[in-house]
Amino acid sequence: MPPDAVPWQYLTHVCFAFGAVGSDYKVNITTDGEAIMRATFAAARAAGVKPILSIGGWGWGSAGYSEMVASNSTRHIFVQSVQEYVNEYGVTGVDLDWEWPGRASEPYVPYDEVNDIPNFLLLMQDLRNAFGNNLTLTAAVSSSVPLTKDMTPFAQLMDWVNLMMYDWAAGNTTETGPDAPLFGGDEPGDSIESSVDIWVAAGMPKSKMVLGIPSYGRSFTLDNVHSQISQLTI
Repeated sequence: MPPDAVPWQYLTHVCFAFGAVGSDYKVNITTDGEAIMRATFAAARAAGVKPILSIGGWGWGSAGYSEMVASNSTRHIFVQSVQEYVNEYGVTGVDLDWEWPGRASEPYVPYDEVNDIPNFLLLMQDLRNAFGNNLTLTAAVSSSVPLTKDMTPFAQLMDWVNLMMYDWAAGNTTETGPDAPLFGGDEPGDSIESSVDIWVAAGMPKSKMVLGIPSYGRSFTLDNVHSQISQLTI
């Protein structure tokens, strides 16, 4: 969908995904990506929609986060890099999409189980100190696993968290199920409702939660079609 075809009247913000954290500790975006971002953000600003730069994503995009946040000097390089994009593209917000700080994700993505979370908080403090309230600061986070048991320090710095409320029925699941169940489940965190409760208990106000819901579905292939059909009753 080209920028001039986007129904901007229905939007308040638009995110470009993704910039990556490079080995130079700066935000890295491909040449083609920058061209798309430039056109999209220009159209957004003309329509009064706020442009947000999402940095990270699953896999390689987040591979540089753990090392980048580990020192004052490397975080400073990153913040200065964000400033360049703010100046050049009119970026009004940054969405830190680090999957997952302090936890294993893909084998090639480094993580520090002890220091990633406190260092991530330092990065948010650095960004807030550098930009004040002139930059919207958000993060894409797990649906049901808060970054830490006490999210209060993060909540004080962030404008909101983007809860990734999708892909419950994905990956290695062997049974059919809803991709984004609103209610239900046997355990806390098995649905959107109970996941929100977990985040609230950790200190994140509901007023600072944005639910990311899927605009796609999942398909399943039965292991034994005839066996399954024979068990159906009408």
